[in-house]
Amino acid sequence: MRGGKAYAREELVAEMGAAFVCASLGIVPTVRHADYLGSWLQVLKEDNRAIFRAASQASKAADFLLAFAAAPPPEPVAGFGADAPAAPQPAQPQPSMAA
Repeated sequence: MRGGKAYAREELVAEMGAAFVCASLGIVPTVRHADYLGSWLQVLKEDNRAIFRAASQASKAADFLLAFAAAPPPEPVAGFGADAPAAPQPAQPQPSMAA
């Protein structure tokens, strides 16, 4: 349910994960947390370990995403991309010899 405690926890994890990914990739984000701040504060007040659980989950998610950034590009599939055969060219009309 949007706006509930579970949603606030998910948003906290997502925002922390985004911050971790941005920091790792050298991206300076433009973020607006005001919409979520109240619900995050409520979660943090009710559970003094919530920040640690959120950071742990966010770190795992960021590591998962960053593994794709570090992975080498996949090998091209034969017949696709640069090694694909050239498309057949339409036949050129031959000049007429009748005159």
